[in-house]
Order: sequence, then structure tokens, then C-alpha cells
Amino acid sequence: MFVMPLFDSYPGPVRGPNIDNPRMNPCVAPLDLLPENILFIIPLFDILAHENLVTFQRLKRELRPSSDRRIEAETFEGCFHGWIESKLSPSLCCKSLSVLMILILVPDFAIKPETRTRALNISIDFIKDINRKHGFVWSSD
Repeated sequence: MFVMPLFDSYPGPVRGPNIDNPRMNPCVAPLDLLPENILFIIPLFDILAHENLVTFQRLKRELRPSSDRRIEAETFEGCFHGWIESKLSPSLCCKSLSVLMILILVPDFAIKPETRTRALNISIDFIKDINRKHGFVWSSD
């Protein structure tokens, strides 16, 4: 990926001494230090895409077959870092929630609203499933 060299500039001068610090780089964190359930929303035109995919694959390998943990990933072609952020838009309101999301501007011509809505719905469904697992059911289900 042609943006990989940019990674070195992201954390700046603290990268070297903290390369193995999971607080700076959760990608190196052992599975037992991470949340029980993880959903990766990965834009593939992103400086962190490769790192996120490698981390997802590592965590899936480390996951015991008998584990109740969920580690899932969804990739999005043509999307970039921060792509899910958009202007205040009723089209982004998920039917299952009565919450309007105010997000930072990324113009609709850059990312289709349907793509954002798909990512948001995947995320909300993931959260709802976890809540259901722990005995909480959304009233709109």
C-alpha cells in the first residue's frame, strides 16, 4: 500500500520508545487486554487499513474455538480514514434508534450515504447483539 510510509509520521517521535506499548498501539495488545467483543470497520483506502486487517487476522487466530468472544471485521472499498463521519443528516438516522448523529463533515460526493448507513447499521446491530447476550433488549426490536 502506497500510504504505508506515512505511518511513521503519525505517532511522531514517541513511536520508537513505545512501539510495543499497547496503550499507544492497540494492534500489539494481547487478546486478553482487549475488549471481549470487537468490531473492526475498515476503510480500505486508509493509512491504517493494513494494520487493522493484520490485527483482525491475528486476533481471530488467537481466539479459542470455545470462546464466547466476538471479533468481526467489515471492509469498505474506496473509503478513507474518518469516512464514516458526515454532516447532520436524517438519512444517517438508523430506524432502530431515535438518535440523530451529529458528525464531522465529509461530503456526500466523497462517500455514498448508503455506504455510511450500512456501516452504522452493522455497528448498531453488533452492539444490539452484545446487549441481547447480556440480557438487555432494545425496546424497538
